[in-house]
Amino acid sequence: MKSNKKILSLILALALIFSATPLSAFGSEVDSLGLSLGESGHITDFAPLDDDVRWQRGYTPNLPGTLEATLDGEPAQVPVTWEAEGYSAAAYNPPGLYTFYAKPAPGFTVAEDVAAPKITYMQLSVMRMAGAGTQLNPLQITRADQLAEIAELVNEGWLEQIVSGSTSNSVY
Repeated sequence: MKSNKKILSLILALALIFSATPLSAFGSEVDSLGLSLGESGHITDFAPLDDDVRWQRGYTPNLPGTLEATLDGEPAQVPVTWEAEGYSAAAYNPPGLYTFYAKPAPGFTVAEDVAAPKITYMQLSVMRMAGAGTQLNPLQITRADQLAEIAELVNEGWLEQIVSGSTSNSVY
């Protein structure tokens, strides 16, 4: 009878231990959407970004830490960092247009025909310095990536909204 109680106690103790152990201890993590958070793999597709993430304007960009992707044929959340020419999170950034490109974490490879998502961000200034997009203070394009992104903003119908905050304003 004593050995049955010891075995039962051991089983209950193990059940408590495993029920309190996070899923990450058993392999890949699962995010709130139920998608696996892969640690490495080959990315064959990225899900499109929502418009409010893809096209932004403000004082601080909203850059997601993970992106939904197809990883080795399965949906997954892939950790990413973001890079933009001339932008530093640790320094002052002059007002203007920045294009952030997603860079998957080390351990991930991206198929050659897959473009990493990008975020177009208009950095605002309280003083509305050069590059405000107004007739008196027109946009000042200083880099090729800005020109390419302005072309995409025009083609997608987002230029006025991103630069001036309204679709009814003209941008210069």
